Amino acid sequence: MTRKLSSRLAKVQAKKDRQQALLFILLSLAFLLLVIFLGFKVLTKAALLADDMHASSQNIGKDDNIPPIIPRLNIAYEATNSAQINISGQSEPGSTVFLFKNDEQTDQVVADDQGQFLFTKINLFPGDNTIKAYAKDASDNKSDFSKSYIINYDKIPPKLKITHPSDGDKFYDQNQEILISGETDKNTQVKVTDFWVPVDPEGNFVKKILLKDGENEIVVTARDKAGNQTSKTIKVFYSH
Repeated sequence: MTRKLSSRLAKVQAKKDRQQALLFILLSLAFLLLVIFLGFKVLTKAALLADDMHASSQNIGKDDNIPPIIPRLNIAYEATNSAQINISGQSEPGSTVFLFKNDEQTDQVVADDQGQFLFTKINLFPGDNTIKAYAKDASDNKSDFSKSYIINYDKIPPKLKITHPSDGDKFYDQNQEILISGETDKNTQVKVTDFWVPVDPEGNFVKKILLKDGENEIVVTARDKAGNQTSKTIKVFYSH
């Protein structure tokens, strides 16, 4: 009797084990299908979101009608004796900057991610050159022109004449202090024995100096705004 009961219990337990195994397999399949289904939906939503973002960015670009900021040119001088110059500046990052010289387009560059740009080896005409620029962004919006700058290209050194004293003059006793005078071009700087002296609107200049005993070498230099210069040297003698 005991054997029959044990055999019956074993059969019942085996049946339960088979049912549990089958349930585990069914649950595993259901979980796997759920993961596959949800994963597909997530990928689909991600793809749709990416398409929406791309379309949105394209629409923003198409709807952009705001012009870039007006470029600023870094030009700190009015004249130069160099036939070629470099011009730097700032504009909207990524914008294209167009440079104009005397109302004709000369060059174009793209501003970097900091908005900095540089034009190199810009040729100048003798005389005045009017420089300006504008910027254009990726949507073809154009800024207004920048401030105009006039750069004078001049290779001619200034004239210089020492009117007093003459080379070789001799001075005695109470004439130890003398005046150095001369003429040069208007808007020119003059240096006499290492001292800058004022030049009047007509180009005249005067400098008082004190002579030493013996030979005195006097160097006079005139320099214009473009950096051209002319120098003359005379020698005078003093004894007391």
